[in-house]
Amino acid sequence: MLRSFPIGFPNYKNDAEGEYQMLPEYQASYPSGAPKPWPKEREVPQDATAEVINKWTRASRPKGEHPCRKIVFKIKSRDQGWGGLPENKGTYKGSSTWFDAGIERMSATREGVSSCHKPAHLLEAWEVAPWPQFRLSKSDTDPMDWGTEIVCSLRTIDPDYEANPNSDPEKPLVFKHELDPSSKHIQRNRTAWKNSELYEITWKYTDDIKDPESLEATELDEKGRGRETMNGEFVRTLKVGDVVTVWAKARYGGWCNIVEDIKIDVYWAV
Repeated sequence: MLRSFPIGFPNYKNDAEGEYQMLPEYQASYPSGAPKPWPKEREVPQDATAEVINKWTRASRPKGEHPCRKIVFKIKSRDQGWGGLPENKGTYKGSSTWFDAGIERMSATREGVSSCHKPAHLLEAWEVAPWPQFRLSKSDTDPMDWGTEIVCSLRTIDPDYEANPNSDPEKPLVFKHELDPSSKHIQRNRTAWKNSELYEITWKYTDDIKDPESLEATELDEKGRGRETMNGEFVRTLKVGDVVTVWAKARYGGWCNIVEDIKIDVYWAV
């Protein structure tokens, strides 16, 4: 799984199109660990979340109802090079390796992970998906005027989760993954194809292919893409502070999703 940087995070540079990208020096400490399900009914520390979101919103100055304007996925991958029906070889039909998109949402607290007064289940929340620690300035004009340390964590919104069918007490919840590529997957690999391909897929908030049975949606499917990925819904769902994730998938024994390179660029309007 790969994470994007959060929408609106204010450590940026201005590119030629007026859309902001994360500076390279902030990338080294970004979390790369796999997420875990966290029950919706369980409390998550939120005492500083609104402050962080407001700070990022002021700094990034997104315009309009939908802060995210487009997502560009760049994927270089292939499957194991064999398997499936002979007539599907080299096409996207019958492919059992693919990529899904997901969303993580931020929570923030000033209380600190090491606080002896924090309930055990809140401490567990930070162990599930810890973010690097950082401090926010109290002043928009004085960068040396720091507040107390704020710790942020990510919580998976998409994919959803379910009870572990194996009744494992150490893993009571598991993420709910489709057994086959859904109509919302990013990209499938060619079936039984040994050569890697570079895919560049762009989703925009203005995309408007609403009918999954339309000619346009069929053309997407023929390119190995999900029929419901060009309706703009995913991009319009995103808020300031949200993180886009990519999940590499493979089904059946022997099938392997070989990922050589993957990149997510998330753009927001300013």
